[in-house]
Amino acid sequence: MKLSALNFANAAGLTGAILWIACALVAIALPDLYKAGADLLSFGSVGHFNLSLNSAVFGGVLFTVIAWVSGYLFGWSLEMFSKK
Repeated sequence: MKLSALNFANAAGLTGAILWIACALVAIALPDLYKAGADLLSFGSVGHFNLSLNSAVFGGVLFTVIAWVSGYLFGWSLEMFSKK
């Protein structure tokens, strides 16, 4: 399979979706771990953590779209720079 911008974008989007789902599940299952990570990164002042179904779905879709667009731009630029 030849590496193309579309293939790279699809792989990046799928990877982003999988990572988002995994992180959301960890945040739901282990909220103390999330709080410890927020404190470690000095995000303690952000406020109370509340992951609703709407915010998880919206955030996941947004993250996947951003990953796809970033992957497409990277794949496109890779194609442009690899041409002789």
